[in-house]
Amino acid sequence: MYCFTETQDLALAARELIHVTYENVKKPILTIEDAIQAKSHFPVPNEMMGLPVAAVKGDAEGKYLSGNSSWLPYEINNDV
Repeated sequence: MYCFTETQDLALAARELIHVTYENVKKPILTIEDAIQAKSHFPVPNEMMGLPVAAVKGDAEGKYLSGNSSWLPYEINNDV
């Protein structure tokens, strides 16, 4: 909201006349626990693109260092 006046005193007086009322105010999410309870989160990249989200349990570092990518849920292509 903007208020244009001739002087600063008029602007300060106008400021006192403004009253704002908010409707449909949701409870703020201030902690991780609040976010979990509200099921509020940013989607992971696969979720944003509508792809399934894969979780693999195991020795990720060892599999990465082995150079074998057959354990990945998708193929990695390094071509540019």
